[in-house]
Amino acid sequence: MKKINFFPAIQTLVIAAAITLGLTVILLKTNLPQTIAFSVSRPAFESVVADVDKLNSICNSKPVNQRLGLYRVIECDRDSRGGIYFSTANFRFIDISDFYGFAYQPNPYGNYHFGSDIYKYYPLVDEWYGFTAGKRS
Repeated sequence: MKKINFFPAIQTLVIAAAITLGLTVILLKTNLPQTIAFSVSRPAFESVVADVDKLNSICNSKPVNQRLGLYRVIECDRDSRGGIYFSTANFRFIDISDFYGFAYQPNPYGNYHFGSDIYKYYPLVDEWYGFTAGKRS
């Protein structure tokens, strides 16, 4: 009877898990999945920014619920400095709201509509940024 050696199978599994974990960390740190998805969706966002009537229609709708490319916009707002914000997700926990989305020419100080306690931008392409914002009640 031949003895089966399980060590190579375990070693292969450990290596595969380490590679998967490493790639996941790299993708999350670089925002690569969101950057790629936004690149696909960018023409839809830019057509709205370029058309004042479309922009007014989307930003004045409550609730927004507008699909732009791969994203569903749930809120839209403009600031006094010309920034346009499209929230594509939010997370609520008790009295804390965090919003996520994209901003075109954002105000460096944030937009009060999405909160002023926490505001972070990360560059995507040209004048487009991803943003996270927090609102405390």
